[in-house]
This record gives sequence, structure tokens and C-alpha cells, in this order.
Amino acid sequence: MKDYLPKCGELTKKFGEVYPAGHTNARVKFNATEASIFAERAEGSHVWDMDGNEYIEYVNAYGPLLLGHRHPRWIDALKDHLDHNTTVYGSGIIYGENDIHLGQKLVKHIPCAEAVKLCTTGTEAVQTAIRIARAYSGKDKILRFGSFYHGWVDNIYINKIDDEYNEEDGPLYKVLPKDNPYYPDGVSPWVRNESFVIPYNNFEMLEKTIEKYNDKIGMCLVEPMASDVFCMHPLPGYLERMRELCTKYNIVLCFDEVITGFRLGLGGVQEYLGVIPDICTLGKSLGGGLPVAAVVGKKEFMNIFQEKNVVSGGTFNGFSLGITASLAAISLYEELADTLYSTLEAVTDRLIGGMHEICKKYNVAFTTTECTKGGIFYAFFGIDNGRIKRLTDVSMVSGADYEFYDRFWQFMQEEGILIMFGARWFIGGGHTMEDIEKTLTVFEMSLQKTLEYYEEKKK
Repeated sequence: MKDYLPKCGELTKKFGEVYPAGHTNARVKFNATEASIFAERAEGSHVWDMDGNEYIEYVNAYGPLLLGHRHPRWIDALKDHLDHNTTVYGSGIIYGENDIHLGQKLVKHIPCAEAVKLCTTGTEAVQTAIRIARAYSGKDKILRFGSFYHGWVDNIYINKIDDEYNEEDGPLYKVLPKDNPYYPDGVSPWVRNESFVIPYNNFEMLEKTIEKYNDKIGMCLVEPMASDVFCMHPLPGYLERMRELCTKYNIVLCFDEVITGFRLGLGGVQEYLGVIPDICTLGKSLGGGLPVAAVVGKKEFMNIFQEKNVVSGGTFNGFSLGITASLAAISLYEELADTLYSTLEAVTDRLIGGMHEICKKYNVAFTTTECTKGGIFYAFFGIDNGRIKRLTDVSMVSGADYEFYDRFWQFMQEEGILIMFGARWFIGGGHTMEDIEKTLTVFEMSLQKTLEYYEEKKK
């Protein structure tokens, strides 16, 4: 492999001395190489590291950079704010008129939104939503779905299904027992009793679980188009049935739109699919690149903050620089709506289509899954299922060759293309067709190198 990161390598060692496991960590490999990328600057879809290497990047900060890095008008809005205002006043004490303008925009665009509660991260938004649901319904249990990610806090982090449970033992499906290897260290053993975790898109399990435990379930928490689970889509009628059951049994239906909010259009996935939840969580693209998140919903549910002793605190909730960033981002989404989303689709379509053409040329089994809109997709080697626009069952991508992908990932980075671990790609408004054509050239080159590597390994 190339030695192209000498300065980044030295910085990685120094970083590791003070930041064990980095700023964020999970049971995945975050970097393609031993040396982490230390960035010097960024613009549009490009990043330059401390060693002078230039990259086209498809990490997109896990999704917030719908406009790309440093969109000039978004940056101008922040600069203008900082010329005459502070970054934060302290939540609940001093407000700005822009707070109202942002709330009005969210109510205008998000179908379920009649009222807003701001916070800082998607994880916090989910926790706020849980409090709303429990206080409103008077019931404590959360109904969730296997492998869906709603943040790193104990009560929703464990998301694997334990198939050993049956009706005689208690709930049909419970989160994993403490001695399961997927149960992370440091997580409270008590949280395994807070949720029922069932398979997504299984009508029978949804109906049986809700009908049997509706007196305990206060919330149904779902990412309706699961970008964290290979872009899994709901089966026709599944969300509609979920909506019916939640209404019938006084269960608060919450859509987690931390990733899909604004990426699938101004109204998010609920507008796109036409199913309206009671409340939903927003984040990532909301701030355009600064940490801003929100819970929005119908007043019947959001007014619980006034009617009961429900707390949602935080020094940076509604911080003034974040409000400015969000207003600027949404204003650009509105103004660019006719071109932003269509360009995002066109760029994604060309990239995915080109990848399939190249893999077919080399007789390499290759499959992609995508969120249909929004510039999010997964690219799997070792599976020959073609292009899947509406994945509805994870078995459709079982057998992926992640070892092959990891080696390919390294070659891509060497040649100036940054992609994510786990086969996921994010595209933002900063990506151009020129970027895509260069990426496809590097894709073919990296595929050749990976094939050669494994041929050599066989000898």
C-alpha cells in the first residue's frame, strides 16, 4: 500500500494518546488505513488532508452536508450572524426572532408538525420523543425494530432481536439478554426490559405484539425508510397498518427522520410515503452542518410539556448560531428545491449505474440498495442481485463480501476517493458530474487492484 499519509500518521499517534477510540466509536472499523485522515480544509465535495492529498468524499459527515462543505451562502449567513450576535445565550432565558421563523418553517414543511421542541443531536431528539410518548400515553414500553439505530443511549442502543424468547417466556421478542455477545459493555442491564424489538416488515409480528401488549406499549419508534439498515423500505401497507394500530391502542407513533428529514424532500419521508406520524425527530440536514435537532409533532402530543411535568433541557437547545444555520439551510433547500433534489437523483443514478457497468465488465458480483431519493445507497460486492431500489428484507443482501470491500476501500482512498465503512455512500449537493466521472475511473482502477490482490493471495 502507498505511504501517502506520513503527517496524518504522526498525528494519529498523538491523537490516540489523548482520545482512546476517537471521538465516536462502535463495533466497526472507521478508517481504511491505520492512519486517520486529518483534514486541513474542505469545499463542496472535496477534502484536503494535512499531507496535501485531495479527496472526493462520500462520507458527508454521516448525512448533514446536503448542501456540501461550505456552501457560500450558508457560510455568509453564519458570518453575518457572528458579526453582530453571540453563538449561544443559554436555553430558555434569551430568545431571538429567528427562533420563531425556524419553528414556522418546520411547521410549514413537515406534515406532522404543529409545534416544535429544539435540541442539539438526533440522539437527544429521540430521548425527548420517548418522554413525550410515555407522558402522553401513560405507558412505558417502546416498540422498536431489529437493527434500527436511534442513537447511542442505553435504552435504545441494543437493537438485535433475541429469537430464543417465546410467548411462554414473556414478550414475543425482547432485546438481547445481558450475556449475549452483542450486548455492549457499560450498558445498564435494566434497559432490556424497556423495549419490544421485532422484525421490520413482518405484519404478523407487528399485529400480534401490539394486540397482546398494547396496555404496556406507549410508543412505536421507527425509521420508516431505514438508511442505517441498507436503505430498507417498508412493504406496501406496512406503515399504514402501523398507523392504524397505534391510533387504535393509544400508542404514540414516532418517525425517526434524523437522516431522511429534508434529504427526501422538504417534507421528508412522511410526505414522500404519505403516512403521517404523531411526532417525528429531525437532525443532521436540519442544521446544514451544525448540530441542531428537533422533535416536531401535533399539538395534542407536543403540548404535554405544558400540561405535565415533562422536562427537555439543554444549554444549547435553540442556540442562536444553530438557529441561523438551520434557517439558512432550509431557505436554500426551499430555493433550490427544483434543482437540488433532481440533481441529487441524477448524480446518484449515474454513479450507481456506472458502478454496475464496471462490475459487469469484470464479471464481479455486485449489488446496490438505495433510498430511492436522497443520495444514500449501499454498494455490496459478492452478491449478484443487481440494483435494488426498494430493499424490503435484509436477506436480499446476505452474503456480502465485506473483506473484499475493505481492501477496495483502501485502494479507493489511495487514489483520492473517501468512502464509508460498511458499504454505505452519502451524496450531497456539492457533488458534480465531474466528480462522479472521476470516481468511476477510480472505482474501476481500485476494483482491478483488489482483484489482482486476491489473485496474488491465492498463489
